[in-house]
Amino acid sequence: NSRVNEGDVINFTVYMDKINMVLDTSGGLPTLAFTIGTTVVQASYASHTTSTILFNYTVLAGQTDTDGVTLNANGVSYNGSIYKDTYGNLASIVYPAWTVGSVLVDTTSPTLTITSSRNAILAGQTATITFTFSEAPTGFAASDITTTGGTLGTPTVSSTDTKVYTATFTPTANSNANGIVSVTNGVFTDSAGNANTDGSDANNFLTLAVDTLIPTIAVSSNKSSLQGGDSATLTFTLSEAATNFLASDITVNGGTL
Repeated sequence: NSRVNEGDVINFTVYMDKINMVLDTSGGLPTLAFTIGTTVVQASYASHTTSTILFNYTVLAGQTDTDGVTLNANGVSYNGSIYKDTYGNLASIVYPAWTVGSVLVDTTSPTLTITSSRNAILAGQTATITFTFSEAPTGFAASDITTTGGTLGTPTVSSTDTKVYTATFTPTANSNANGIVSVTNGVFTDSAGNANTDGSDANNFLTLAVDTLIPTIAVSSNKSSLQGGDSATLTFTLSEAATNFLASDITVNGGTL
């Protein structure tokens, strides 16, 4: 199948059963009607020989035909031109409509959505990043992905769906900088050659909350030495708020706490 996109040219050749045909275009140029999707368009005259007429059409933005363009029945219009043999017999170009299933029109840019198995990542954890495309991508590679706050493994395509890729994100150790995974415009295409243009969309930019900082604690006292009957106030200063710091976590010798 031939997939064409915006700006591509579709060529049509009309063959005659004689080799002594003459086309007089002084009164106008012939056209060829065919249908893209549900829209009838006209291919323009390009050239001719003694047995053929060549028409072409440049695909426009927004045109789509997923099952093949259709040649309209008896679609050649002369528009004032005269097509005849050298004996003066006018040409009769009669044919039924048929679908050219090998010519598929696709001018729609592929899209991408990036998701994660986790929104927040702690020390020792990883996240599975999923790249879901609107259609199977061409040329998508690890180098197309921008990653900060960690590292991303090589994306692999799903064995059951060629529109889905996954990769493992590993956060930077001892850090609380957000992890970011994004894909910009123009780095992959669909099978018709349309490039991605949704790089600025929110679903192409994934932010992960990362906290792999190891908490620390400092113990200090308001007194450096004690005598009988004295007491001291000990201060435990944590690098960040603790969730389960208890008296049983503290080892004491030579006194009570």
